[in-house]
Parts: sequence; structure tokens; C-alpha cells
Amino acid sequence: MFKTIDKAEDPNDIVNVAKNSNVPSEVLTLWSKSQNELVRMGVAENSNTPVEVLDLFISDEHHNVRLRMAKNVKWSQNKLEELSNSKDAWIRQGVASNPKTTEKILEILSHDEDRSVKLSVITNGNTPHKTLVNLSKSETGYVRTYLASNPSATAEMLEELYESGPKTGGGGSENDARILIARHPNTPQHILGKLFTSTEVVFRNGVSRNPNISRQQVELAIKDPKNEVVTGLLGNPSCPEGILEEYSVSADVKFRSAVARNPNLSQSVFEVLSKDKSLKVKRALSENISCPSNLLRKLSLDKSEVVKLGVLGNPMTPSEIIVRLIEIA
Repeated sequence: MFKTIDKAEDPNDIVNVAKNSNVPSEVLTLWSKSQNELVRMGVAENSNTPVEVLDLFISDEHHNVRLRMAKNVKWSQNKLEELSNSKDAWIRQGVASNPKTTEKILEILSHDEDRSVKLSVITNGNTPHKTLVNLSKSETGYVRTYLASNPSATAEMLEELYESGPKTGGGGSENDARILIARHPNTPQHILGKLFTSTEVVFRNGVSRNPNISRQQVELAIKDPKNEVVTGLLGNPSCPEGILEEYSVSADVKFRSAVARNPNLSQSVFEVLSKDKSLKVKRALSENISCPSNLLRKLSLDKSEVVKLGVLGNPMTPSEIIVRLIEIA
């Protein structure tokens, strides 16, 4: 089917397929020579890409390829330290985003002159608590805002960020930070309560996606007049099974699609959705990392290339399905 992937209409599909670690290394080597930078971006981030190929991306003409190369988890600690000293800010930013980067390197990069590097440091889950505290005090605007997207941000940090108001948001707005705070699993329940009673839909939507959403908030979210809040809850792994079962047969395809994206579905709900004729639902299922292999196999035979691309981009798709779809068997 796909001897090349650079003809896909959605740029995200191209990147997602190329970064799927179940794509054979020999195919990734071939794709690394693509003229399409989107293909090279995916290959550069792929942990199955040979190191000798990754080395070539260090001098790639496109900055996003160099950035993703430096984010690759295949690099050794020594190589990451070497890359952290690069004169190229895009490469340093990639190192600062890398989940394998050590606390020592992250502390050094937290003082980088490039704000994008600092932004990556403040969102990296490996960044030391002390470094996060220092950045939260010394930075303003969007860098400080994104402290709320760091998985290691503590309840105390998030509360201080919430209470500090407008200075926390990018572009002088407080909304950016509070959207992230609403979604963060470490946000204290009393703050989630305040955000959920807001007239701002984006805040209620954020809380509806929070894995620590309370039972009372669940009951309110499913009745919310705004579809964005309802779909946020339906995609939440903490959404009660009974609600997922009910909405898996909803007349509204938006709700069925949201359920199909939920990674915590029961076998019975997967079976119900597997019979759905909607292209949107099938595409959502094809991207679900918990989708059973037998259903992924079925979806890989779908007539729609959009569904097949979803299967190809799913990191849990078995290699034999990927091999068949890209015609290299």
C-alpha cells in the first residue's frame, strides 16, 4: 500500500508513521533520505533508527529534524552531553526535551540564553525540583506558564502558579497556564473545583480530562451543555465504565469517537465500537494504544487510507501488520 508515506494529506500522519518504532530499521534508513522534511522528522525521533543514520541528521538543513534527532531516546548519556554543548540552539532544545537527559545537564541548560531551551527544561519530567523552583521564580510569560505541563510539578508549585494570576500566562494572559493546571494530575482538588465552576469552557474541558476528576465533577461534566466538556470526559481514562458503555452507542458520532480514543475501554466496548461504520470512529480506534491486535488487524484491511494511516502510526501495532501495509514483505 504505502511504498512511501510522504503523500499522506495530514502532516501529522507522515510524522507519526515515520516515528513508529515498529517500522523496520531498513525502512527507516530508506526514509531518512526522503526529500520531505516531515518524513525525516519522524525518522529522526524514532528509537529504532540506526545510530549512524541519526548522526547524519545533526547537520540536516531543517531545524525540526535536528531538534527531533536530539530528542531521540536512543542516544547514550555521553552523546547527549556532547549534543548539549552544540552551538545550534535547536539541538540544545532537543536535548533539554529528551527524557534520558540527566539532571546535571538539565540544570546547566536551565541557564541557556535561548528561551526555547529553557522552555524544554521546565517541561522535562527529569528536571530537578530545585531547578524547577528557580525557573518558576526567575522566568515570566510563556516559559513559566509551561511549568504546569511538567509531570513532576508538585501541588504546591501548581497552586502558586494558579494564584499568581496574569503573569503566568503566555502573551500576558492567565488562561494558558490555567488550562494546563486544569489538566495536571497533581493539581489540588480545591483548585480543580474552582476551575470547573468557571464560565470558561476551556477550564471545564481541562478538568474533564484530568485523571483525578472527582465523582461529583464527572456527574456534572457528562451533563455539561458544551460538547467539548463531554468529549473531554469520554476520553478520560478515569471515566466510569458505565458512561463509556452508554456513549459507545450514542447517536452523536462525536461522542462515539471520543469513547473510541479512551485507552481504558473494556473488551465489550471495543467489540461494540469495532462494528461502527463511521470513518471517524474507526480512525479513533486505529490510534488507540489499547486497541486489541485482532481489531488493529481488521482496521488495517479497511478501505480507507485514513484508517490505515492511523494503524500505521499506532505504536502498539504489531510489526507484521506494518510490514504488510508498507509493502516491504
